[in-house]
Amino acid sequence: IQMPDNSLFLLSDTSNNARIARNWLNYERHINNQSIEKYQICSINYPDIGYMIAIPIYFQSKLVSIFYAQPIKGGLKRYPKGSPQGRILFNYDRCFIEKRYIMMESILDAIKVDCLFGEPCMSCFTNMISSKQLALLNEFSEHGIMPDLDGLRGWDLVTRMIPFVGKSTWLYFVPIGKDPGDCNQDEL
Repeated sequence: IQMPDNSLFLLSDTSNNARIARNWLNYERHINNQSIEKYQICSINYPDIGYMIAIPIYFQSKLVSIFYAQPIKGGLKRYPKGSPQGRILFNYDRCFIEKRYIMMESILDAIKVDCLFGEPCMSCFTNMISSKQLALLNEFSEHGIMPDLDGLRGWDLVTRMIPFVGKSTWLYFVPIGKDPGDCNQDEL
């Protein structure tokens, strides 16, 4: 897999759409320009959908997928067909180097918490972490989980991880009714 030919690094894109996307990331998602650069966030005109941000997903030093999102609240999110989400974790390589992590559902939430607090975060792409993803956590001796608390399904991430990772786990809670993406810095 490779980034599409028509993708541009978001910080280099001078279009009005790119300005809107940067503002959305900066002010709505609390992801600063340094993190846009760190995570190589790009812009792209996605067929039949329009302007999107594109975040490359690396696993074991290889580009294995791309996360696409419309830069608006509640916008569409997409992965290419055949993406290996159930077998990989977003930002695994960086967390492996740090030897610690906070697990989150959303890629954008993981980038946000890393940006605001400098904590290495991973995303399992959903609240239903798979057994293959759990097996990847064997390499870590300390674990963190920040579940979405905007619905009943947020606890699924906790209840699936705790029996596997055990006592050496930190739980980070956002206010009930919110997910990390909805929270301001004080609520995180």
